[in-house]
Amino acid sequence: MHGIGSWHACTELGCKYKAKKEHRAIMHDIDVLWWFCDYEDCEYRAKSNSHITAHKANKHNIGVKWKQCTDCDYKAKQSGALAMH
Repeated sequence: MHGIGSWHACTELGCKYKAKKEHRAIMHDIDVLWWFCDYEDCEYRAKSNSHITAHKANKHNIGVKWKQCTDCDYKAKQSGALAMH
């Protein structure tokens, strides 16, 4: 459609998936470019740098954009948590 690339059939045994983009790295961990958390003694790895950034904020409080309650000292990492507060 629209001349964008060609269809790729997955070559993994039993997988009948076809897509415009190769999915072997996402679904089967084949030819993956892994990103690693550089926090001391952390073994977390992810398939995208954005997942590393989110992991660091959630697990190590690195790069967190805190949401502050306007009525008290409470702060949260997620807007939804602040709203529930």
